[in-house]
Amino acid sequence: MFLRRVQVPDFRVLKDVDITFEPEFSPHIFPIGSLNGGGKSTLLQLIFILLSCSGDSEKHFLIQNMLDEYKLSTESEQRLISFEIENENEIVKLDFVVYPDNLYSNLANTDDFRLSIKPDHIIEEEYLKFSSLQELKFLKEKISELESTIQIFSTALDNIKEAINTENLDEREKIISDVVERLRKSHRIFMLNSNFHSPFYLRQAIESLIKPSKKNKELLSNNKSDNILLEIENKLEYYKNQLVQANESNNKIENCNVMILDCLKTKKLSFICNFNINPNENGALLLRINDGNNVDLMSFLKKISNKIFLAAPPTQIFLFTSIESRKLLFKQLDSDYNSAIQSLKNRLSNFFTYDFLSVDLLIEAFKFARDRDFKEKIKHGEYGNYYGNLLNELNSLLGNKKVNFDEDFAGVNFQIDINGESRELYPEDLSHGELKRLGIYMWLKQRQIENSIVLMDEIENAFHPDWQYQIISDLIEWEKSNQYILATHSYELCQALTPAHIKELEPKLLPSKQVKN
Repeated sequence: MFLRRVQVPDFRVLKDVDITFEPEFSPHIFPIGSLNGGGKSTLLQLIFILLSCSGDSEKHFLIQNMLDEYKLSTESEQRLISFEIENENEIVKLDFVVYPDNLYSNLANTDDFRLSIKPDHIIEEEYLKFSSLQELKFLKEKISELESTIQIFSTALDNIKEAINTENLDEREKIISDVVERLRKSHRIFMLNSNFHSPFYLRQAIESLIKPSKKNKELLSNNKSDNILLEIENKLEYYKNQLVQANESNNKIENCNVMILDCLKTKKLSFICNFNINPNENGALLLRINDGNNVDLMSFLKKISNKIFLAAPPTQIFLFTSIESRKLLFKQLDSDYNSAIQSLKNRLSNFFTYDFLSVDLLIEAFKFARDRDFKEKIKHGEYGNYYGNLLNELNSLLGNKKVNFDEDFAGVNFQIDINGESRELYPEDLSHGELKRLGIYMWLKQRQIENSIVLMDEIENAFHPDWQYQIISDLIEWEKSNQYILATHSYELCQALTPAHIKELEPKLLPSKQVKN
């Protein structure tokens, strides 16, 4: 998988961006440079979120966050970003475009559109909009919920009537308990009149119907327990009416959606998701796969979602978090923002932040290598070299420091030789740069990131200038099959590659001579 070209006409600070990544260049490492504020981070995030989330409806909210308050300048198609991606010797061209929500409402007033409507379709102009595609999803969920609610209330009603006619006290108690528990677990008690807002009062109301007593009557004098059956019957009728209305709306929206989707097919477009342009207006993100590409769109999106990765500083402003979360970063206490980032990392397995190296990650990696060595022994009669190779690679990263594990893998420390004397160090004794370099290495190795597009933002932070230069050879050594696209401010990093490898955004980096002067 190789990203050959990306174009962004107009998104936030990005204007007229057109970058080509040449597959014939070796290594496949391409720094993107600019002065501060050029949009490097925005570009990497836009690429990552669209390619990793478009094929998964559960992650569309991240796209919606990214596009929140996106400005539409036209009343028709507007290109957001275009990709050329090399996949198994084929160039796949993807165009992400945005449309205003009311586009089809305008079309509905044209004769051509009305003539295309099938006679048996009921067309409601209020549903001729992209947001109705999203409304249909919510409506189907509502219908399913209503059907479940009706079933629960119908069963409860039948059970209560059964309990009233049951002479066996034990059987009657079991029926009552089952009704109350079923309503409690499904939270349907709160759908009844507030008089029966708790399992206790609901039980008392049912029992008062079955076996009236002075105690029950006094307890429930203000709860109208004698109307419990009527209460449930009324609720049942209410939800049945709601279901009828929901099904009618569903049919109308589905007919309109057929018209919208048929029209999209003629334009070779697929609907991805809606997003907010402003509080009162929606837009739609659509995707076009260009003519000549013989690939299944959804299969391709799923494939590339497993081959695109983003690494960035944890203090970065991530535009795919919600607007509310982003605002927290600019407040004195930003723990909630950090929690939001951690939550995203749990949802986005291909998203990595340069946090301090996790000791658990080191231990798990060595346990995994040890187990692979043992499997080699069972299979071939000789232990493998995975553990030893991993240890040697890590020690080579640390220079004069060596990794040292407890015999039971309960902990890890480091050793350093100073004037012939061995001293013990702990992770907190390592520098920020050392921990970060180890963290990146472990991320690539532990996730087995190969033949992928790896986007890395400000990789040089916390590195000595020599290490900024060296990180290029590190990436090649750690996994050369990947394409690395690096947003950077580092001249040293750029100097480790040919000038043709370097891509720039406006405002461009100044020549190093000018900076020194």
